Amino acid sequence: MQRHQAMTQLQKECVFLGIGFFDLIKDIQINGRLVYSEKTIEAYHKYMEIYAMPAQVDA
Repeated sequence: MQRHQAMTQLQKECVFLGIGFFDLIKDIQINGRLVYSEKTIEAYHKYMEIYAMPAQVDA
């Protein structure tokens, strides 16, 4: 997944849920695969790979 596709997917999820971007990131960290689709989880991992410290990305 490319960076642009990842950001688009996360933004769509924000609009769908009616929450802010960083609230979405926090919610994905808490609930992860229990709540979100595989595509959203993949986008989250791409976002974390680019913008966060490597230690924050779960394998």
